[in-house]
Amino acid sequence: MKKFNWKLYLIFAGILLFALFNFGFGNDYYWHVKAGEYMVNNLKIPYHDIFSWYGISNNLYWMSHEWLSEVVLYIYRYIFKGLGPLIFNLSMYLLLITVIYKHNKEKLEKNKIFTFLWALVGFLIFSKVMLPRPHMISYTLLAFTIYILYDNFNNKNSKKIYFLLQLFNIGIHSRMISFFIIKINSIFIISKNINQNIFTIIKLKIFFQLIH
Repeated sequence: MKKFNWKLYLIFAGILLFALFNFGFGNDYYWHVKAGEYMVNNLKIPYHDIFSWYGISNNLYWMSHEWLSEVVLYIYRYIFKGLGPLIFNLSMYLLLITVIYKHNKEKLEKNKIFTFLWALVGFLIFSKVMLPRPHMISYTLLAFTIYILYDNFNNKNSKKIYFLLQLFNIGIHSRMISFFIIKINSIFIISKNINQNIFTIIKLKIFFQLIH
């Protein structure tokens, strides 16, 4: 069994320090935290507005399509206090890096200098959207989905994990992630029967849609 290359992993982890210079909260972090707090304290998902006086007085319909992400964000905030959003981003980012590394391990280890430059540029760009919001979990779960589909889908246990991930995705960021999950699944099915150059173009298209 090939030994895990910690040096390469540390290169990826070190690039995280660059991303931290661009750390921010976004414009709705505390909304997510308070929604998560409500759900944890009341053990239910709200189906009507619970924050605005107008919404409450008129019993306006509202349901969060990111309810599970909001619970996660609140738990991070509750456990780590003011460091909650930073530690949330760190954990999601390192998970994402780990999955990307495992999926592309052989290619990344062939040329460490190129890998470093690619990672530096890529993650500095990604750091612009590295905020304590549901999409951070979505990116990580999407990477896990791709890893299972293309590297381990013939494994029986991996198939179970894959379907559990899809159920989990529904509560994380259903409006965004469901769209990409459908695309990834479709591409996985057709990729076995089309020209690989065309397949590469399709994957690049999805990548740019994702970062947009």
